[in-house]
Amino acid sequence: MELRAKSLKAPPSLADGERVLVSRLRPKDPLTPRCDAWERDLAPSVKLDFALWRGWITPREHAALYVGEMWGQADRLRKIGERAAVRPVTLVCTCSDRHGCRCHLLIALVNRLFAPRRELAAAR
Repeated sequence: MELRAKSLKAPPSLADGERVLVSRLRPKDPLTPRCDAWERDLAPSVKLDFALWRGWITPREHAALYVGEMWGQADRLRKIGERAAVRPVTLVCTCSDRHGCRCHLLIALVNRLFAPRRELAAAR
């Protein structure tokens, strides 16, 4: 499975394959690199981002709560995993911090959703 993360500010490359924007808002800048799909429901909720911005929760708590929100989007994550099993998929977000990027959490969730299937296939 080829699933990777990239910032929206990074230039697109041929190795990206399908580019999926994971953001609540779509950038209106005409110079924004193209994305093939837009999954707004895979972005953190407004309440969650606001709580982080106000300092009511830590980044670690934000990540844990975000993972909890994403388990409700398991069908969408599964579809992304199915596409990544066939061709490369790059999750694109507006994060400037590469290490705190939510796309890495999404990749971990997709891998976790597909782990039981891989183990069953290996057992056969």
